[in-house]
Amino acid sequence: MGKASRRKRERRETRSGIHEQQADIEILRAFAESKSPQRPTIAAVQSGVIYRFLDMPEYADLFVQGKIRISTFNLCRKCEDPQRGDKDEGSLTYHSGFISGDADDPAVRTVAARTGILLGPGVNITMSNNTTYIRIPDALVLCATERFSPEHMREGFGKHCVEIFDPQGLFQSLTNALRMRFSVAQAAFGRVAYIGRKLHGFDPMVAPVEFRKPVDGYAEQQEVRMVWHVDPRHFPLVAEFVDVPDAAKYCRRIA
Repeated sequence: MGKASRRKRERRETRSGIHEQQADIEILRAFAESKSPQRPTIAAVQSGVIYRFLDMPEYADLFVQGKIRISTFNLCRKCEDPQRGDKDEGSLTYHSGFISGDADDPAVRTVAARTGILLGPGVNITMSNNTTYIRIPDALVLCATERFSPEHMREGFGKHCVEIFDPQGLFQSLTNALRMRFSVAQAAFGRVAYIGRKLHGFDPMVAPVEFRKPVDGYAEQQEVRMVWHVDPRHFPLVAEFVDVPDAAKYCRRIA
């Protein structure tokens, strides 16, 4: 059978569909810019100092003593507090637009991968206005802020504050501690991008799914976060304290 006939036989067409998929690490990689196989760069924390505001004084004391409470995406989704909760945490909606062509075309492969379609060699495909909803099932997360503003943080997060003056050191120690308890597939630390959770066609993926939030209601928080993706066999995840005996090397209580 000739190549043209094979392409005709293997032609696929997808139109105006809405697809929902749970995002694993491979799917997340598909949303990297097509020029690079790597995931998008997470915005670095510029100040070198971040702050963790807490509503209970004992939590602040425990933090600097090396008992650090780690939360989860699912808990953030379920939280009803408008400042702390976010029902769409760790999600992204992708609109394919229209594209048609051969699987050898890098543009076609990019849109297909973002839509969750695996293309074999010799396939010709048309994609028209497909919408894909990506959702990370769950992940471990520790949130903080670059903004020292007790008057803004008091109501939603608490008046007790830990200054983390070596966030990279704390992130590494936390990651090492978590690897003693979980199979950690990926760990990331950086600034949240307040750019919304929608992507179209060939839009560059300027921030990973788990580091995107809408502007309204959140941008003033100037959040930075540490995220750990763990093997699904550890699900369901729960908020728990992680032991970091050398935490005092990285932080101190200031309020």
